[in-house]
Amino acid sequence: MYNLKENIAALTPWSRDASTSTASLVTTDKAPPPICLSNNNQKEFPEESKNQEENLRPPLVFGLSHCFGIILGSVVSSNIFFSVGGVQALSGGLGPALLVWFCSGTINFIGAQCYAELSAAMGEIGGEFVFIHRTLNPMPAFMQIWMSLLLGTTMVSVALALLSSEYVMRVAFSEYGHEVSDTTLRLIAALQISAVFSLHCISTAWVARFQVILTILKFLCIAVIVAAAIRIICIGEATDLLFELQQMRAVGAMDVFTAFSITTPIFLGWEKLSFVAGEAKNLSRDIPLSMSVSTVISPLVAIIIHLSFAAVLTEHEMNSPNSPIIVLFAHRAMGPLVPVALLLVIVQALSSLNTGIIAGTRTLYAGARVSFAPEFWAMLHVRRLTFVPATVTLMIISLLMLPFKKIHKLLFILGGLSWFPPLLVGAAVIAHRWKFPEVHRPFKVPTAFPFIFVTFCLFQTIVSFIQLPLAIVACLILLLPAFPLFLFLVKLRRPRTLFKAVGKATRFLQRLLLVAHDLKER
Repeated sequence: MYNLKENIAALTPWSRDASTSTASLVTTDKAPPPICLSNNNQKEFPEESKNQEENLRPPLVFGLSHCFGIILGSVVSSNIFFSVGGVQALSGGLGPALLVWFCSGTINFIGAQCYAELSAAMGEIGGEFVFIHRTLNPMPAFMQIWMSLLLGTTMVSVALALLSSEYVMRVAFSEYGHEVSDTTLRLIAALQISAVFSLHCISTAWVARFQVILTILKFLCIAVIVAAAIRIICIGEATDLLFELQQMRAVGAMDVFTAFSITTPIFLGWEKLSFVAGEAKNLSRDIPLSMSVSTVISPLVAIIIHLSFAAVLTEHEMNSPNSPIIVLFAHRAMGPLVPVALLLVIVQALSSLNTGIIAGTRTLYAGARVSFAPEFWAMLHVRRLTFVPATVTLMIISLLMLPFKKIHKLLFILGGLSWFPPLLVGAAVIAHRWKFPEVHRPFKVPTAFPFIFVTFCLFQTIVSFIQLPLAIVACLILLLPAFPLFLFLVKLRRPRTLFKAVGKATRFLQRLLLVAHDLKER
């Protein structure tokens, strides 16, 4: 019988010294070699020569509080503040809607357990990329890099920065009736993107602290919202929650499936923690414990938020197209504390942006270490030990995407792809146990968990494509270029002129950004 408490208590320390020996992506003889911190390269970075005996690897900075911050800051995403009314309408009432939240949280708990097992067993930086590459097939692993460059980190970062910018303007000018231009919003979004990405270049420790601060602010804002709803109940101006809980109406099966399609992604975010498994201070304890506890807390938080909104607003008001739910709630229940509700959206968007960058940079880093990407992305700043090359690359792509005006619509169309990596990770748990039965697993989930999770992810993907057939075409357009790129750049290593140019550019950028990799690591 599965006992979560006993499973966590039985965890033992796990070594993470093993690293993958890989060949450089630049394979031609004429290409200049990359700069490494070795005895032959003290002239390149003389100020670093005294540290040359140390491994140039990311430091172990993520403790238990940081792990909780990454998950709790990401789960229960900003979408809950806009979709509560839709979930209740599709579910057939308040009671069924709360049941949908609970079931979605349960599925995410199962998925988080699967990620925790692989994270504790492998203990490497890279998360989903490492899981898929080690246990399944190189092609879907390469897809992770491709999707991170075009969708998972860059496009999502732009959407989150725009959302945050909109609510910054609401806080600043809503009381004065000022109209804010689209150009202004995008300039503010560009400043936010540049600031958060720059923080990732400066210090990983400060990134972790920033995430904890955002998480604390998030839960303080949620507490204020709940207190405002309780005040409305106490003064007798609330809706009849008991009556609403007893009301149920008939809905179709597809409506219920759609409700699940809305609620389950809201709880995603726990998977971001797997990307920093190689940077956790106490891997075998911190990641399984924080994933388990956080995915139990998150559905409770979602249910409390839904009840708070339902106590103040009717279902018709929650489905109003004129204004977001959280704005209506704030003006109805919070009085002078309206900016607190708007601040919650800003904090949640920045938190998701921060964790998305954490995942994206580690994906590029892990991919470059196995020659699936330019070796430049596998390098760290020689003093700060941050993922400067990967971070700068993702920041530039995000800023280039910022002028496009249909980012949100494109993300909605491509939403079906969000369940594809978790599906592969669920399959990776099964494959890993079959291929490597002798590997020590500090944390192990019941055999049924990965099968349940794979089935659910497959079902969600199919339902998403059925509801929006156009998504199939959009996904094909996005993913098809990855196949020839994988064939020529990874398998065939052609064209050689490109690799030679990449080698020269790598050497120049290393001098410019002061980055390198350790010869012993390569």
